[in-house]
Amino acid sequence: MRISEMQTVSVGVTIVDTAVGTAIPANFFRYIFKWKVWNRLVGPNLVTLGKSEEGGATETLDIANFMAPYEVWNDPEELHEDSVPLFRIASLSAALASTPMVVASAGTAYMTLWYIDAPSLD
Repeated sequence: MRISEMQTVSVGVTIVDTAVGTAIPANFFRYIFKWKVWNRLVGPNLVTLGKSEEGGATETLDIANFMAPYEVWNDPEELHEDSVPLFRIASLSAALASTPMVVASAGTAYMTLWYIDAPSLD
């Protein structure tokens, strides 16, 4: 993996499930290497990163738990050429498109993902 090959996508997060970027291309994987979230709520907030297949229920991948206003969740702190993905989301076919999703429990946040779409990184 080369950091220069990574793509980023940023979205505003609300209490409604929001797609993060485009659907994953058919027969590809989306390898997420980093996610960073800024809590914009003046108070506690949970931001859930998940995935949805064909607009179905969102499956949770990770949760950023904010206890104070304007906190930042940054996982991992830095990316390196030998970094391994945090998550791998499959899109098995055009008929079963998968999309990363994000939702906040109580208010707004702002999120950025660093990722690569590839057939396989093996």
